[in-house]
Amino acid sequence: MNNKKQSSPLQKSKITATAILAKGKDNAREILSTLSNTRLVNIFITSTPKERLKILSLLDNPVHIVRAVPEEEIYWTIKEVGIKNSLPLLKLTSSDQLHFIFDVEWWDGDTLSLKRISKWLQAISKCGNSKVKQWLNSFDFELLVLTFKKFIKVFKPDEMTNDYGEAIDTLPLFTLDGIYFIQFINNETSHLLSKILTILISIDTRLFSKIMELVIWSIDSELEFESFEKTQRRLEEKGLPEYDEAREIYRFIPNSKINSIPLKEYDIKNDKKNIRKSFYPMRISTSKKLFFTKVLDRIDNYFVLEDLSLSLAHAANKVLIADNFAMNDHASFKNNLIKIAGYINIGLEVLSGNDEIRAEYELKNRWLEHIFQVGWSRVIELKQKYQTVIESLKEKKTTDLLDFPYGEILKGLDRKNPLFFSGKSKDEYNLYRNFQSLDDLNMVEQNIENIIYLTDLVFNKLGLKPIQTELDAPVYYQEAKPSLNSLFMTGLLHKIIKGKWIYQAVGLEDIQRFFVWMFNSNTRFMQQQFDNILSEIMQILESSLNCGFNERQKLCLNEFLSSCLKDMEQEYKEATEDGFFDFILFKSIYVQQY
Repeated sequence: MNNKKQSSPLQKSKITATAILAKGKDNAREILSTLSNTRLVNIFITSTPKERLKILSLLDNPVHIVRAVPEEEIYWTIKEVGIKNSLPLLKLTSSDQLHFIFDVEWWDGDTLSLKRISKWLQAISKCGNSKVKQWLNSFDFELLVLTFKKFIKVFKPDEMTNDYGEAIDTLPLFTLDGIYFIQFINNETSHLLSKILTILISIDTRLFSKIMELVIWSIDSELEFESFEKTQRRLEEKGLPEYDEAREIYRFIPNSKINSIPLKEYDIKNDKKNIRKSFYPMRISTSKKLFFTKVLDRIDNYFVLEDLSLSLAHAANKVLIADNFAMNDHASFKNNLIKIAGYINIGLEVLSGNDEIRAEYELKNRWLEHIFQVGWSRVIELKQKYQTVIESLKEKKTTDLLDFPYGEILKGLDRKNPLFFSGKSKDEYNLYRNFQSLDDLNMVEQNIENIIYLTDLVFNKLGLKPIQTELDAPVYYQEAKPSLNSLFMTGLLHKIIKGKWIYQAVGLEDIQRFFVWMFNSNTRFMQQQFDNILSEIMQILESSLNCGFNERQKLCLNEFLSSCLKDMEQEYKEATEDGFFDFILFKSIYVQQY
């Protein structure tokens, strides 16, 4: 008989929220009841926001789990799931967790956001009177007073005057003690504020009176300045730096200085601090496509992953502030996490040479901020390398002549914070993202080299230049909006028909002869015909330039010519589909219009 204890599937594998919830509510509740609070907190942190709420609904005493979670994790969970759907979680938060959420959400720059404040006050009101009491008893006092000042006006008649009775008749009707008469600034929040004030006076009449007096007599600007300064200090303690410190995230590290980047001064395995850290940044930012993610998958030490996630969040906070975004802009925060992961990915590729074992060492022994800076610096180096080229093209207005995707790629690199153009078609002309890999950098570099080669070929070697001024240009030229493609194809037509490379408007007779040569009475290329045309054009170029092309040039020209021919093919089909040649539709060749 086999007495060996059989292990469950969950015991065999890593216990996750996904695996537990897949067992069904009853089984999941039973499994959760057998786990320690430490294990439950770890499961909570490493699960998705929606899974977190489901896990909490299955726990007998979830408050201890929620209050052991970092404030940032609670905040990000609520922001991702939505306040309305997160009320059960909000109800369980500690005073410190609630204060962190309100510190972030209360402000737009250095002024209070009344719209967001009223939304959050509605939320804690729905959580019950005890939650409102918790907020009133623990919130920063100056900020509490300032909050009330934004929503109510308070009047207090002087009881010692002869006209006290008459004064009362002119005051607002709402009063809780007959001493302070309250006018609600906004009718939409009057019911909410009356409820909160009623709770306030019920728990502490002296606190109520003190707040009412300060609402009457305190100076808004002074109170707002002091409250904002204290909020900033609290957030700095949570890892949100000041602007000058945040800008250091973009420190440039040249290739020659990479080896001098310092290593961490402590071993994470010997770090005995029992600090619960955040996994949300790691979960949001890492894409399965990134080399960074593959390296993370090699790390199975929970505390190392915690430390990396905390470092990622700290770097994200710096980028957020350096780029002038607010932390309560959740979409921007998520985008910054993805941006940072991309630059870290580039930095890892540079430092490790795409070797996963070496990259794992780099992740464990270098600060993520420094790895980010290595990646960021490679992007800036690429921009600096081609800055003179870009400025020259802009000065000559050549950038306006670049066809898809060259123009879009150049615009992306020329931005203050360079972006990678990821559009696949002309309809996606505005699709940009942050650089994520060395492949992105190599692709942009290759395309800019193509731009340099093609503009030199068309403008200098073939002598095809657009009309310089609008005064010299006929109306039909201005409407045609010439491009590098149309310059070349117009010049090619003249070379084939008249034996000379020149950029001039083409008459209908010449263009019809050209299309007979191109299409042989068809309206579309057959593949073999397409390949033959490409080969013939290459031969024409070699003959015209009296030189051959290396493999890199051949690849560039093949890509360029294919784009020219496909554009022209589509236009020719559209221009002839009604049985006659509609030259107005043509843009790929400079057609003279009558």
